[in-house]
Amino acid sequence: MLKKLNPSRPKCRSAASVRTAGAKLKAVFVSAIVVASQPVAAATNQADRASENKAKWIRICKADIQRFCDQANLKQECLIAHWSKISTECQDVLGASAGNRAGDGS
Repeated sequence: MLKKLNPSRPKCRSAASVRTAGAKLKAVFVSAIVVASQPVAAATNQADRASENKAKWIRICKADIQRFCDQANLKQECLIAHWSKISTECQDVLGASAGNRAGDGS
């Protein structure tokens, strides 16, 4: 014969079921941390690439910066304003960093 459950008596959980529940909770928590950190990692990678691109065009355009834009606060904009006077290498790297924007800077 089946034993009837007493609704007033609380259920006791076994140690194994508590461990299993704890492991599931831990997995959910770790997954949430991993998912939340992905945009931060993507933003960091994007910032690193932007920094590398800036260092590249500054290195390649160094002579043009010294010649035309030494006193300018916004070096890249100054170089674009002097587009027809700057070196081809500098134009190429600026065009690539500005989404292949080419022109005479006007």
